[in-house]
Amino acid sequence: MHIMILGKVPPIQGGVSRSTWRAAVDLAKAGHTVDVVSNAAAMAPGFRQMMRDSDRAIMDSHPGLTCHMTDQVAQFAYIPWAPPHLSQLLGLAAQV
Repeated sequence: MHIMILGKVPPIQGGVSRSTWRAAVDLAKAGHTVDVVSNAAAMAPGFRQMMRDSDRAIMDSHPGLTCHMTDQVAQFAYIPWAPPHLSQLLGLAAQV
């Protein structure tokens, strides 16, 4: 089965991020193809944990699991003055 997850994953801090990641890994280990769409890379530094290259290698080492991250939009490059997180997530999910 091909599964797409839109949600928080590392490097976003917190239990929801960890739970979403573990679910994606478990689904991939069960033989499913999993695409994770997240805005984790676009989060402000205060909301992210530090990710080393070895951490990124672990995330990329699960066969059948692919992470797709939205890009960070420059501040004040959008109207209204609020980040378009949902629009970015849905656009990337449609592209995937």
